[in-house]
Amino acid sequence: MRASPDKSTSIEKTLTILLVFVAQNRELGTMEISRKLGFHRATVSRILHTLTRFKFLEQNPDTKMFRLGLSAARLGLAFNQHLQSDLVNIARPYVDELRDSTSETIVFEVRSGDNIYVAYIAEGLRATRLT
Repeated sequence: MRASPDKSTSIEKTLTILLVFVAQNRELGTMEISRKLGFHRATVSRILHTLTRFKFLEQNPDTKMFRLGLSAARLGLAFNQHLQSDLVNIARPYVDELRDSTSETIVFEVRSGDNIYVAYIAEGLRATRLT
């Protein structure tokens, strides 16, 4: 994703730099990002330090390279929660229909990474209940 250095706004450059971290999923240095995107090294350095100040990136004290930070993780978590609530709204009528046709308790679970979360329970008419 090479942006035109002459025509990009600072916000476009900032977002482009963040997306490099998503694509690479590893620590990156100022020079590598500068070469990869065609942005001036000083511009990249300034943006990296701003992103670090707002915790979208963090700098490894040993290597001086950058990686995604806590604010990026929080943004991803907020998106995941939004997606999960949308999934429940989409799935609810189908889960309810399955419950109604079987009279069984139906559990809708959502996988996130290595974890599975109970997102919605449609309790059936049987004596067994889930909490």
